[in-house]
Amino acid sequence: MQRSDTRFSVSKTAMANKTTRNVLTVWLKNKLSGMAGHKVLVVTYKGYAKELWDALSEFHDRLIPLQADDNSGPKESLPYFGGMNGSNRYNEADCVICAGLGRFDSEEYFNRALAFDFDGSAWGEFEQACLDPSFRNTDDLACVQKMRNLTMARDLVQLVFRSTLRNHGGKEPVSLWLIQPPEEVVMHVRESFRDCQHDEISELPFECLYELAAGRTFQGKPTHASKLLKWLADWDGSPILIAEVQGQLGMKPGQWKEARKNAAVKETSKHIETDGSGKNCKIKRSENVE
Repeated sequence: MQRSDTRFSVSKTAMANKTTRNVLTVWLKNKLSGMAGHKVLVVTYKGYAKELWDALSEFHDRLIPLQADDNSGPKESLPYFGGMNGSNRYNEADCVICAGLGRFDSEEYFNRALAFDFDGSAWGEFEQACLDPSFRNTDDLACVQKMRNLTMARDLVQLVFRSTLRNHGGKEPVSLWLIQPPEEVVMHVRESFRDCQHDEISELPFECLYELAAGRTFQGKPTHASKLLKWLADWDGSPILIAEVQGQLGMKPGQWKEARKNAAVKETSKHIETDGSGKNCKIKRSENVE
């Protein structure tokens, strides 16, 4: 389970941002690079399934593509939530990666909460909420949130059982990767797989941190760190005055210092040397780079 920088979210809202999808692509490549010989089921949202499939072309040998409903063969797309019909079409997978979580509208969760409201507590909560003039959205109800987490967890369990676990006599271990999942969802999933090992990864690969920083904006404009990272990527490493770089990027000295403090900039600048001081200070790429 990936738990780290909260800026890296794969919710449906977050995935609408191209930077998020770039970071996810880098994260998936990092994981898939160590999975030669495995069959990996990566499931995401329908709107991004084809885009991610194309972006991961170098790993098609280990990815399981979307299987057509009409038995016409695999499609050039990742499988997506709500589009994986056929129980045995993904039973080669020994690793399942959820690039997001399948969700319904809040109204659906509310209806389900009422359907299982045997003690009347959900309806009572709704009636109480209706007394508040500011109440507008059933998604804020505790019973709806509970039902949403329970439903997502059950869907995840079903997703895992589409893997090699469906094969009679199969003993291959199956791994499940989740990215920033709600804690209650994880709790329900763990209850279904009590004998499984549970690991949390607290750090993102540097490549993901780089993409996050490079794509970050503030009020619709690239941040100072973002502009500096892009400049460094194009720089040939030859000596250049810092003042000249600041001029090219439209940065004041204080903004330059702020950008240099960014973790991705620091890592990228490990092999950059400074020469001189004040207005005559230059940067150049070290000749001792291994």
